[in-house]
Amino acid sequence: AAGKKKEVSKTQDAKKEPWQTATSIYEFNVNNIKDEEVSLEKYRGNVCIIVNVASKCGHTKSNYEQFVELHEKYAEEKGLRILAFPCNQFGGQEPGDSEKICKFAESRNVKFDMFKKIKVNGKDAHPLWKFLKEKIPGAKGKEIKWNFTKFIINDEGIPVERHQSSVKPLTLLFSVATTVLRVFSTLPPVMTTMSNPENPKAAKSIYEFSAKDIKGNEVSLEKYKDHVCIIVNVASQCGYTENNYAELVDLYDEYAEKKGLRILAFPCNQFAGQEPGTNEEICQFASAKNVKFDIFEKVNVNGNDAHPLWKYLKHKQGGTLGDFIKWNFTKFIIDKNGQPVERHGPSTNPKDLVKTLAKYW
Repeated sequence: AAGKKKEVSKTQDAKKEPWQTATSIYEFNVNNIKDEEVSLEKYRGNVCIIVNVASKCGHTKSNYEQFVELHEKYAEEKGLRILAFPCNQFGGQEPGDSEKICKFAESRNVKFDMFKKIKVNGKDAHPLWKFLKEKIPGAKGKEIKWNFTKFIINDEGIPVERHQSSVKPLTLLFSVATTVLRVFSTLPPVMTTMSNPENPKAAKSIYEFSAKDIKGNEVSLEKYKDHVCIIVNVASQCGYTENNYAELVDLYDEYAEKKGLRILAFPCNQFAGQEPGTNEEICQFASAKNVKFDIFEKVNVNGNDAHPLWKYLKHKQGGTLGDFIKWNFTKFIIDKNGQPVERHGPSTNPKDLVKTLAKYW
């Protein structure tokens, strides 16, 4: 019987296309912008960003500029590789042939690798992109939603993160430098100066702050530039826990990719000791709730030891009966300029914020 099962398994594998059985990007070949076949084996040992590009998109200028900067800073020093695939499937914003695309890239001082125009969606999608989408689906499905969708590939050729069009290339450093980019033996220079203002109340935006994520990695809030954010203090044993986590997860799934919404959750044990667990326990709890938004290390939100970010938030958006946080699940809305623009109490359900958030998209 065991032998028959193995035979069935082999037969099923035989029916699959090569991209369906691939385990890394190294198993694929692609044609570069000059129509020369390239084996992605050449990127073995390198961290890569794979992105679909277009020359006439609203995201074109900032993405090309920042990809050029990333490549100039980290290609030689850290071995970062950027693989850009022109695609005309989104608004017909990459209409030119390879020669025109090549000239456009040269005018942008592009030194990273450009490939021949392909399709990323549909039956005719390039096998590499079918593989990428299968390995890292988006919040609302596998299909690529727009130009400049970015896949992070680790130094073993495995896709580990996917970021939508609104995520600027430079912000990828902050989200993956200490976790995905394991070949970065030290943090990139832009990360080494992270600190919080001595006087939080004098800060001009949340971008001046940093915080440790749930795994202990220092994160600059600069990574949230141009995103509408919800910053919330969470707890796992509160009467508001079940509904707030469920609705925050729904909000993120609905609007993270479509509108660029970001949710920053800060566990806090200052309210009736309702977040007593370790970071590991909090992380497990969040995983069980299917949380995909950003969870940070446990902090104090009130008192002299309150995290500087929370001192700033309270200063900018005071409460009805005082600036201090009253309970778990107090929510601050941050606009695309990093400004705290609204504060909502624990009794406001996350989904009730949709109309409010729409003012700031």
